[in-house]
This record gives sequence, C-alpha cells and structure tokens, in this order.
Amino acid sequence: MIFGIIMGVWIAAVGAYSFYFAYMMKQTGTIKAGWIISREVQLKESRDLPAFIEIAVKKTTIFAWIALSGGLLTIVGEAVKVHSVMAACMLVLIVAYVWYTMTIRKAEKLYLTVPSDKKKKKTKTIKK
Repeated sequence: MIFGIIMGVWIAAVGAYSFYFAYMMKQTGTIKAGWIISREVQLKESRDLPAFIEIAVKKTTIFAWIALSGGLLTIVGEAVKVHSVMAACMLVLIVAYVWYTMTIRKAEKLYLTVPSDKKKKKTKTIKK
C-alpha cells in the first residue's frame, strides 16, 4: 500500500512538473535541454525552434494531464485498497510515455539540429 501511494505521488509530481515545464516553454519561448530533449541538441542552430516549442507545449500538456490524473488515481486506488486501479494507471502511463517520447523525438528531428544530422552531411574522400 505505501509503495503504491509513493508511486502515485511521484507520478503526480512528474505531471505537475510537466505542466510547469510546458508553461515555461510557452512563456519564455526557450527550452531547457535535458528534460524532453537531449543535451547534445544544438538549440542555437535549430531549424525552427518556435515550431518545436509550439508542438512540445501541446504534447507536454497532454502528457502532464495523463501523468497527474494517473498519479492521483493511483493514490486514491491504493487508499481504498483497489489495487487494480494502480495496475491500470501504470499501463496507461507506460503507453502515454511511449507516445510522448515518440512524438517529441519526431518533432526534434523535424525542427531541431540533432548531432547525427552533421554526421550524415560529411562525405568521405577517396585518395588515389
């Protein structure tokens, strides 16, 4: 029981921080590398940072709602001793997390400069 409540609190906290993160992206027009994108991404050389932020804010807000509600439902389910609620919430959260990371990675490739982009542009010269 205590483990389920701790997990619920942690998941709800991730959802709350995701709301804050989306809000800060929207307000400042910048993004902090490390939360949803790799620290290796070159933000200064990005193709279209405002478009990425617009997409990221929407997707992060959706994920935040799912995580926050999933965390709160897990807490309630554990408090009333309905353990299947935690299992169902975990399944939904795993699916939501996979969806979220896939959509953010896709947007990252479309709008930001990813280090692998530079590797593809290099060509080998053959010495004769």
